[in-house]
Amino acid sequence: MIQRMSRVVTVALCVVLSGCKGGGAGQPDLAGTGDMATGPVNKVDILFMMDNSLSTSAFRNELSKRFPQLIKALDGAASSGHPASYHFGVVTSDLGAGTNTSACRAGGDGGKLQVGPSPAISNVPAACSSFTLGGGVRFLDYDQLAGSNNIGGGLDLPTAFNCMAAVGDLGCGFEHVLESVYVALHDPIPENAGFLRPDALLVVVFATDEDDCSAPADSDFFEPSTDHYGPLHSFRCTQYGVTCGSVPRPLTDADAAGPLSDCRPLSMADGGKLFDVQRYIDFFTLPAAMGGVKVNPANVMLAGIMPPAAPFAIRDTAPCGDVANQSSCLILS
Repeated sequence: MIQRMSRVVTVALCVVLSGCKGGGAGQPDLAGTGDMATGPVNKVDILFMMDNSLSTSAFRNELSKRFPQLIKALDGAASSGHPASYHFGVVTSDLGAGTNTSACRAGGDGGKLQVGPSPAISNVPAACSSFTLGGGVRFLDYDQLAGSNNIGGGLDLPTAFNCMAAVGDLGCGFEHVLESVYVALHDPIPENAGFLRPDALLVVVFATDEDDCSAPADSDFFEPSTDHYGPLHSFRCTQYGVTCGSVPRPLTDADAAGPLSDCRPLSMADGGKLFDVQRYIDFFTLPAAMGGVKVNPANVMLAGIMPPAAPFAIRDTAPCGDVANQSSCLILS
């Protein structure tokens, strides 16, 4: 049964993401952490990580348009004999920027499940005024087995999801894409209680247009001085989070010359300032007894709406040349 549900979810996500691995250039990949284990399962927890910084509205809107296709695919699977209980949750990339609060709220959204729409959105759909969730939870509970859901206000599932996922674009420009998911699934956050079920498949969908900037909360990486890390701009995330070439090191102006090769995460041991990516690899691929999110890590699927890993290049521009006020660089995407 778990293999069948894996196939159902994979096909459904291929529909909503407009392509899966091998689907062609420019299309998002859908990658699981391994072959699904055998055994009965009819529960799926799907977490959407939504980048809510500037310039990300377009692809969030596109995802909202395609969500009805995801539900249609899942309902089609139910009518074919594979009903399941689904949880749908949303977190944002905003975890703040250390203790700096000039443009990023300390702690940001804290990995809490979002129940939108954000007050920062001016054109909130009228239907969202009646949007509520029952059961005292902050996720959509769609149970095909019982023929029930927890949506109030008379809304259908796609409309309710669009209201919940309307997170706006005023979040911190230092996007903690990986850490926000880690915090949401790992830390004992009261607002997230009940979302993650031990006997369910876990699916995480990352929707972002920038490099990850997951750093420790007590890091000096986000301090405003240019003396250590350059202008207070999200390029810091790339410069101190990615390395290219045979010798691992932070990127410099000299690297701004065409596509770079052999690019990979820059570890803290080699001068990086972000959490080592191994932190997240372990979380998704190790069993719970060793710090992983699942007893059986084969019950994890990861998907992404994001730029491809290659080709990779940077270009040299005047610091913050695209804004009048340099302090605004903190929230640029």
